[in-house]
Amino acid sequence: MCGIAGAQGELEIDIPACLSSLSHRGPDAEGTLKDKNTLLVHTRLSILDLSDAGNQPMSNEDETVWVVHNGEIYNAPLLRKELESKGHTFKSRSDTEVLLHLFEEEGDSMVSRLRGMFSFSIYDKEKGELFLARDPFGIKPLVYAQLPSGFVFASELKTLISIANIPREIDHEALNYYFHFNYIPAPFTIWRHARKLKPGYCLKVKNGDVTDEYPYWNLLEKQEKSDFQDAVSSLENVIRESVSIHLNADVPVGAFLSGGVDSSLIATLAQIYSKSPLQTFTITYPEFPYMDESAYARKIARKIGSLHTEIPVHSRDIYEMIHEITDHLDEPFGDPALVPTAVLSKLTRKHVKVALSGDGGDELFAGYTKYQALKAGLFLRNFHPLLRMIQHIPLKESRANLFGDRARQIKKFATRLDKSVPHFVSNLMSVFPPGEANNIFRNKISGATPKKAIEDILNDYAPMKESDMNKYLFLDTRFVLPNDMLFKIDTASMRYALEVRVPFVDREVVELVSSLPAKWKLKGLKRKYILRVMAERYLPREILARGKMGFNVPIGEWCREELLTTFEEEFDGSRQGEIDFLNFKKIDALFKEHRSGKRDRFFELWNIFVFLIWWKKYVN
Repeated sequence: MCGIAGAQGELEIDIPACLSSLSHRGPDAEGTLKDKNTLLVHTRLSILDLSDAGNQPMSNEDETVWVVHNGEIYNAPLLRKELESKGHTFKSRSDTEVLLHLFEEEGDSMVSRLRGMFSFSIYDKEKGELFLARDPFGIKPLVYAQLPSGFVFASELKTLISIANIPREIDHEALNYYFHFNYIPAPFTIWRHARKLKPGYCLKVKNGDVTDEYPYWNLLEKQEKSDFQDAVSSLENVIRESVSIHLNADVPVGAFLSGGVDSSLIATLAQIYSKSPLQTFTITYPEFPYMDESAYARKIARKIGSLHTEIPVHSRDIYEMIHEITDHLDEPFGDPALVPTAVLSKLTRKHVKVALSGDGGDELFAGYTKYQALKAGLFLRNFHPLLRMIQHIPLKESRANLFGDRARQIKKFATRLDKSVPHFVSNLMSVFPPGEANNIFRNKISGATPKKAIEDILNDYAPMKESDMNKYLFLDTRFVLPNDMLFKIDTASMRYALEVRVPFVDREVVELVSSLPAKWKLKGLKRKYILRVMAERYLPREILARGKMGFNVPIGEWCREELLTTFEEEFDGSRQGEIDFLNFKKIDALFKEHRSGKRDRFFELWNIFVFLIWWKKYVN
């Protein structure tokens, strides 16, 4: 895992600033290549072949092809054998060198053969052309800008801003998406003149101009399987294989372990393939036992014999991390799980350089409660005017206890139900209840309507009937997973130079799971049905029977007490003149409603809070 950047054209690039802005991603080595009008920059986190032979930018034998690469190619050993049989010689054991020789052999079509997480740029000196690609699921980031004076790219937006004179003009469409989804989806960034390369896409650049951008992978090519037991067997084989190849490293590999089905299965299989006791890591919340899963994680750790570390997190730790990780963000990102993920990553990095995670299991196998809500909503949507009356029942909402959390979920379902399926899906994905987002704006933000965007994505990514739950699982796999969950993992982990690998988000795994009927994933209202059946031989019944908790953090409770001053400072109405499109009176009313305990408004408040912190750093 590394940091990459580069440029082509008549651009004046501050190389020291570029290297400095990427140093957290790759603290072990750094390198640059300057050739005519082309620049490649790399900072290295050494995982495979720890020698200098693995440093980048890396070239082929005659230095006509160069590459900078961020990520891991898990099928590199197989590709290497194939290339060696065709006469290619290697000077390192790095998977990056496989990219070079595969490009020599197959050109840009080589990207379709890769199994891994990656973003890279290959420079063909003879053609004077850059070829960039991003993995099919967006595990690794890649941002770029086409400017009048040339083309520039980087792993992170802050690097792009630091090395090129990109106009700081906010993209209103991206802003609209942020206040709806809590994140800014590819290809948008918060800046109008910068873009994210979409997952599964390639980009070609010549003479500093983008000449082509195209997809190289499509999720919807597999036919559905018909035999359940055969599917269970195939699923077990492909997940085991994925975990096995995700362990390939020349440094110790650990695993995040929450005690849920996904992380428990990954850790269990990893221990099977590990030559020594696996190191596992979990967070505990001593002040909030309702959110504490450590007892389940401990049970799995004992069963598999891992070297288990429990990390107690208190309100002071969260307070410090809120400032540390939000300061690191280079565009607004409102998923509050970023905070505990950053805490876990920071402390895990003290022990290992690489950690496996169970991310992706919920999106693939229908693990969230929203899938149950969707299924119920498809049946009840014609009664939505009547059901919306539930929101007026005086139930106290809270994430700190089971009753309060259930009240919050029921009200959320009732207020977001809609006769239109795309609108209902969009409402479930929205930070704010229907119509309420407009209340915090003094002036309407121009740009695309998120509901229309969801409708387009559903039609583009999943052209099956509305009653098929796979339609919405495809949506989450192609839209939510890369733009929210995987962005969160990369941002939190790479801030501390920790490489997090996600075995569920593997090309072979995803293609198999996409071929399974939805009824095997959500059977009735039983979530992750086929995964739980497959995991029966590995996990205790107690773990398999558990409900979904999620990677929660009790900031919502703390902002009523310990973090009260922090939130009050950001929501200060005196900032009205600074940010004229936000209505601080309405924001203050939301905050007071949350503090009273009548409604849980934490999600909405956190979305605004993160935006205000970002604005203060990058705009004000």
